[in-house]
Amino acid sequence: MDEESFRLLADEPHVALERIVMRHGAQLRKRIELYVRDDEELVKDVLSETLIAIWTDREKVACMKDPFAWTMAVAKNLALYRIRGAYRHIKVSVEGIHHLADGLQADTDLHYKELRERLLQATEGLTHKEREVVIDAKLHEMNNKELAEAHDVTVQRAKNILSSAMKKLRQLLRDISE
Repeated sequence: MDEESFRLLADEPHVALERIVMRHGAQLRKRIELYVRDDEELVKDVLSETLIAIWTDREKVACMKDPFAWTMAVAKNLALYRIRGAYRHIKVSVEGIHHLADGLQADTDLHYKELRERLLQATEGLTHKEREVVIDAKLHEMNNKELAEAHDVTVQRAKNILSSAMKKLRQLLRDISE
């Protein structure tokens, strides 16, 4: 990444911040929008808070090995913090609830849902049969024998379909993330 913009934070912070916004603003916005959906004002707020964090820690950021990765992590964490804050006022009776997810579990669940959505989105580029086999294998955790029975093919054919589909899927996922 363009670390020169971040290096300037120590000597010319105004210029550096302007360059960072120009070069990385769209990526930061996209990262925030992964977590904050359908709330343009909150996206803008989180983006502003991320830039404030860069400004506040500008001397530390200027010396970092990978300041862009740090910035993306800050954007993610601020987005998640703001989302959680929006739901703190909601009161729910805990009677009858046997399991409450802790913060780590909530993050894991959110991450799983995002990955699941990306996977399902990417499967749109597969054939109908490949899509069914991948979903059964990866989301329903079927083994090759179960796949063969469910799709009325031989075990070897199920393996071949899955292998071919996974190769296509990896490429599709690379294309989506670029």
